[in-house]
Amino acid sequence: MYQIALIHDVQYLFLFLSGKNKIYYIEMMSFLVLIIVSLACLLLGLFLLLNPASAIEIQEKFYEKLNWRMEPVSMEKEVRNTKFMGVFLIIITFLAVVMGLWK
Repeated sequence: MYQIALIHDVQYLFLFLSGKNKIYYIEMMSFLVLIIVSLACLLLGLFLLLNPASAIEIQEKFYEKLNWRMEPVSMEKEVRNTKFMGVFLIIITFLAVVMGLWK
């Protein structure tokens, strides 16, 4: 049966931070990378969900710096699709974290 390994990984983290056991260095680094990337993806997903117009504006400014002009045909559809992309990113991140914590 699968078990959630979060408690196990947190115990390894405390061992690693205390300096008593260096064997788990790679495991802890992968655990920390998982946490950092997951938090970044969740924040990006929340930003896309809560501020779709700002995300579209940032994208337009980025493309203008590359000498491209980008404008949506329908701003309503673009905002809706950006919100959907934020929800999708949050769901995918949540699933990736759950799958990463189950061993």
